Amino acid sequence: MITLRFFATGMQFRGLEYTFRRSHSTISLIVRRVFQALWSLREKYLTMPSTTEEWSNIAKGFEERWNMPFCIGALDGKLVRVRKPGKSGSLYHDYKHHFSLNLLALCDHRSYLNFTTINHT
Repeated sequence: MITLRFFATGMQFRGLEYTFRRSHSTISLIVRRVFQALWSLREKYLTMPSTTEEWSNIAKGFEERWNMPFCIGALDGKLVRVRKPGKSGSLYHDYKHHFSLNLLALCDHRSYLNFTTINHT
């Protein structure tokens, strides 16, 4: 629940500590471990459609479920704050003046993830 709340809301660890009554180090450890577990499963579960039929089914699903014709995916991003990596200069510096990684995710009409990528900002 802690990691899901973090991913869904972007709530800072301080807020998670208060909500779940856990220490900062515990919150950090939980989020890191769950993220690593999810990341290790990405190739098995995050698959881009590979056929015209799969893409057509997604487009049809977006039109039927969300009334969005000709849509083949919903894309969103999040800046994930990190500690400044050593000798990185401004490579990880974002427009909010924090050090972060840029997480992008693409999902289909059922809200199933098809693709994710994480890069420096």
